[in-house]
Amino acid sequence: MKHLTILFFLFLSAGTYAQTGIGTTAPDPSAQLEVSSTTKGFLPPRMNAAQRDDIVSPATGLVVYNTTANVLEYKTASGWVSYQDNPDGTTAGEMQYWDGSAWVTIVPGTEGQILTLTSGLPTWAGITSTTFYQDLDGDGYGDVNSTVASVLRPLGYVADNTDCDDSDVAINPETVWYVDADGDGYVGTDVVSCLRPINGFLLNELSGTGTDDCDDSDASINPSIFEFPNDGVDNNCDGQEDNIVIGSFVGGGIVFYLADTPTDLDGDGDLDIGLVCAIEDQGIKPWRNLVAIQTGANETGIGYGASNTRLIIEMQGDTSTDYAAGFASAYNGGGFTDWFLPSIDELVEMNNNETIINDRSVVNGGSAFESGFRWSSSQDSDDRRVWNMSFGSNCSTCYGVQIKNSSNTYNVRAIRAF
Repeated sequence: MKHLTILFFLFLSAGTYAQTGIGTTAPDPSAQLEVSSTTKGFLPPRMNAAQRDDIVSPATGLVVYNTTANVLEYKTASGWVSYQDNPDGTTAGEMQYWDGSAWVTIVPGTEGQILTLTSGLPTWAGITSTTFYQDLDGDGYGDVNSTVASVLRPLGYVADNTDCDDSDVAINPETVWYVDADGDGYVGTDVVSCLRPINGFLLNELSGTGTDDCDDSDASINPSIFEFPNDGVDNNCDGQEDNIVIGSFVGGGIVFYLADTPTDLDGDGDLDIGLVCAIEDQGIKPWRNLVAIQTGANETGIGYGASNTRLIIEMQGDTSTDYAAGFASAYNGGGFTDWFLPSIDELVEMNNNETIINDRSVVNGGSAFESGFRWSSSQDSDDRRVWNMSFGSNCSTCYGVQIKNSSNTYNVRAIRAF
């Protein structure tokens, strides 16, 4: 009867205060039940696994001690879970996996191994590291002298080690080198190589656009050379020999004179093949600028038109386009800026080939000579008089080469050397 009385008062206390303290009169406000002791522990129900499984409708959170596995367990929606299934790690690199009923610790592997799944289970496997080579220039080829051994390829490294210059993205085993054996800036052959061959160049280091030198043993033969007539050689590598004749359209004009051998015909120090005239007259101008003076432009021969023109402009002054020599020099037909007023002998050569010049000028978008005089750059010893020449069959007052007053106005047709 005494035990029933004590139990009655215990439940009366729990119902009255809504909290129970065992070993304490002041349970924590957050606890429904607090057991306090420094000499004893809490002992939950103990049973084997079979007995645990016989519990009817176990509530989630129910706690028992499993004597079969010797572990404390709690009930979850998916089953019984051991408090030991989430242990704290004790070894660096330790990992765990869920085997379907509990967390299992994976024994750490050794350096260089990788973790793989074998039959669904984590398994350490041995692997051989690979040597990778630094690729500083990012061209896909590495430096044999800069390596790292790794299971995975590090950033900035590649498996290839054949780059001979890892500081230049343009140089690698696939680089195309253009060989210029005669040193004229144009190429006869190309070679694929990492190392620069003898006389080898990158394309941007050359004048040409590839293997366009038809004779890489002769620097005087390449695409920049004008075709020399009557020498039996394809000088400009266009696949044709001696294809420049009187009447050819070359260098912005019509060929009217071809030298027997390459000659400097404009005083610039370069050898020329011949002379071309513009495909149209530039207009009508006086020979002198305001007053008659001696300019020193007295040469009459072929090859002196350019030097005569420079002397005239130097002596006559501005505005150069107001008189014949300056007007001819300002012409830029074909994109060229080295036109000049012909000497009298050069003007005679033009006159000798007037018919073909007319035909070829029209074909190339220009016009035929109109009847009348054309100025030369050859001045007479008389300051006021200059040599000129008549063109056209309808000129009743034209009589070939004549000397006229420099204040007269006649047509100008510029020429240039090529």
